[in-house]
Amino acid sequence: MRALTSTLLALSVPLSWIVHLHDVCKRYDVPPSIVAAIAEHESGWTADIVSRHGTKGLCQFADGTWRFVVGEIGDDSMEPLDPYDNLTACAWLLGWLFDRYDGDLMPSLDAYAMGEGGASRYWELHKGPTPFAEWIVARASELEKEGEESTCVGYLRASQHTA
Repeated sequence: MRALTSTLLALSVPLSWIVHLHDVCKRYDVPPSIVAAIAEHESGWTADIVSRHGTKGLCQFADGTWRFVVGEIGDDSMEPLDPYDNLTACAWLLGWLFDRYDGDLMPSLDAYAMGEGGASRYWELHKGPTPFAEWIVARASELEKEGEESTCVGYLRASQHTA
């Protein structure tokens, strides 16, 4: 946890966001390094970004996905451009996907990025994870590099993933 916090502070991520990241990841049983890697990949840690495709916030939520997550969390006051709400939504969605994929990290990440249907079609065609999922896992491990073993690597080893 210390290594991830130090690394994120070096990337100019506000400390209050980092504290919130750790809190929501603990609540939803998700490695904080995975959510951090997603935020870095999707927005470069820019909270108020809206892509040309209309995805919003740190972890780049499409409107339909945002409505689903907020409805499941049960808090209609959540806003996608609020960094705390966006991190909460990302951690919740990843936890939900981990449950749906029996803890298998790679298809969970692919479903996060492409939706469940898109991820299923990709896996049928390519028999393995997307470059997105591979990048997220590699970056999450880098973010925790000072630890004995990263949470991400431990989570990946515990999953039933077979390529």
